[in-house]
Amino acid sequence: MSSDRECLVSVQSQLRSIETQIANQLGTTPPVTPPVTPPVVPPASGVITHQSLGPQGVAQALTSQLGVIHAFPLPAGAHTLSSTGLPDTPQELKLEWAISKVAGDFTYAQSTAASVVGRGGVVYHPCAQSGGVESGGVKWNPTGDTGTCKAAAGMFVNMRFVSGIPANTDATITYSWW
Repeated sequence: MSSDRECLVSVQSQLRSIETQIANQLGTTPPVTPPVTPPVVPPASGVITHQSLGPQGVAQALTSQLGVIHAFPLPAGAHTLSSTGLPDTPQELKLEWAISKVAGDFTYAQSTAASVVGRGGVVYHPCAQSGGVESGGVKWNPTGDTGTCKAAAGMFVNMRFVSGIPANTDATITYSWW
């Protein structure tokens, strides 16, 4: 994105220079051209959208790298998803799971809309889970509570590795849902 922005700024600068040259030749004042700000678009390559979580109750292997987001359509109903490592999965690997309305989004899970206020005013975020591979996973159902995300058809469960392996290095986990 920074290279696109740099290119746009360079082109804008060249256009202003040409406008000034033309205005000087004509003996007029060059027009004031407001800078164009490109829209902020998340990189599509950073999100891999899968067709499904795979068959219910069947462990699925997932190989990924730091920062790559995997988005899965959420099966309807009340379910639990959990992850575990393989013998060669680094024990230091940390990951995040987040349920959201948009594939690749991790902000909804921490939002007020997805939070639940429990006893004593304690705010819970049941749509988000982070930690080691063995502690990873989320629960969802149509009603939700302090430990279960309120989720409906059309939502996504997103996962990414956040630390514990070097950049550009693959690691494999398994996950299953029931």
